[in-house]
Amino acid sequence: MHSNNRWPPVSALVAALPGWRVGSQRGQHRNACTCNQRLARTRVCRAGDRMTERTFRITQKQLENLGSLMAAKASGNVILASCGGGRTVFPNGTERRSWSYKAVEKEVAGSAVNSILADSADSICVICLPEELQEVAFDLPNCLWITWAKEQISAYYWDSALMPVDICEVVGHSIVINPSKAGIDLSNDFHIRTKQAFGKGTTEIFSSLTVGIAGVSGTGSIVAEQLFRLGVKRLVLVDDDSVEEVNLGRILNAGKTDAILHRNKAEMLKERYEAMGLKSEIVAVPSTIADRDALRHLSQCDVLFGCLDSADGRMQLNRIGTFYTVPLIDVGVKLVSNDGGLSEISTAVRYIIPGEASLHSLGVYSTEQLQSESLRRADPAAYQARLQEKYIIGARESAPAVISINMMASSIAVQELINRIHNYRDTPNEDVEVVSCNLLEPCFRIDPPANADTALAKYLGRGDCIPFLDMPFLGGES
Repeated sequence: MHSNNRWPPVSALVAALPGWRVGSQRGQHRNACTCNQRLARTRVCRAGDRMTERTFRITQKQLENLGSLMAAKASGNVILASCGGGRTVFPNGTERRSWSYKAVEKEVAGSAVNSILADSADSICVICLPEELQEVAFDLPNCLWITWAKEQISAYYWDSALMPVDICEVVGHSIVINPSKAGIDLSNDFHIRTKQAFGKGTTEIFSSLTVGIAGVSGTGSIVAEQLFRLGVKRLVLVDDDSVEEVNLGRILNAGKTDAILHRNKAEMLKERYEAMGLKSEIVAVPSTIADRDALRHLSQCDVLFGCLDSADGRMQLNRIGTFYTVPLIDVGVKLVSNDGGLSEISTAVRYIIPGEASLHSLGVYSTEQLQSESLRRADPAAYQARLQEKYIIGARESAPAVISINMMASSIAVQELINRIHNYRDTPNEDVEVVSCNLLEPCFRIDPPANADTALAKYLGRGDCIPFLDMPFLGGES
């Protein structure tokens, strides 16, 4: 995936650089968002079909801190917390809104909530016990009502009555997703083998997911293919590049005619998938990842896959994941060839928890790489001059790529998502942040979590802001 000159100047990108445990018992994490049965006595209505989808996101570490506050709060009181808001409208007209838990504001008497929040226009959530919900909830457009009981949460909004959000997501070493209604219809034979492997519950989670993929070329098209056949609800494919003959050996579903016509990669995949007649909704975004509308679509996904080899693209994805509390899975492939001899064949899949380690702090890209890539996009002539003068070290205009290696890396990435939702790995998720493979050995290596990127973590859950992602080149509107 490459981009056009809409990318910002070097100074703007460099200025933006940074300068929870789920129970260890396997499967324990799956109930963290389960609705408490005591809510059956309250007036809760399940929404039918609607054109607006709502999601609530919180990290596991935030949830644990919230649990401590809820255990210590006075009887009859509730906790008010600020949230980052997000919104986009997909091409089919579906609006998606998100609330990302940000920080606790204060503890107040439940009887005072109405008067305190009556005129509030901010995104906020009120956290209470299930038995207190009916007493404190009222019609407030930007508010969510969160119930907490024994480290389990449920999220509701008001629309003539209390209604559960479409997706309640807890992001930690495992990903806990509680959909309030069915996604894709699972009654046909298409899902039988997946249900046999992972069970009905996990298959239902897949069928409710909106997954964003940035870059749908060598690894991204393979990730998309697997998720499509796993039956996710919606795929958001972002790529501004067009199919060329050099791509045909590694982009799934691409053909000679696509290369002749220079078809956009995302739009080509959308056409192929829709022709298959399966249920997944495909959103094609033929834009650079520096485009604000593309970033908005990605911000409203439940999970992100980064299939980019650029430092600036990775930085943007990491910021989206942090601002909107979206887990990110980064896919990397490295082949070093010397006249037909391979001196390195390696892959790396990195799972990024919002507010924890970042791709920059993990050393996936450096400040120098960000500077050189930004210069290449903004001023190609100056970039070539500096490259020839050896001011830019280690840059390559193109790199070898082989579909078999891409297939392997992409499969590990999708399996990483599956494992974070449906934990089957012997090694606890808490001990795994990077899964890498050296095919010259061959061997796999698992790296434990690194230290948090504290500079980026301060934006956790911030959501929409002015300027967007706190980056002036993305525009003055939120």
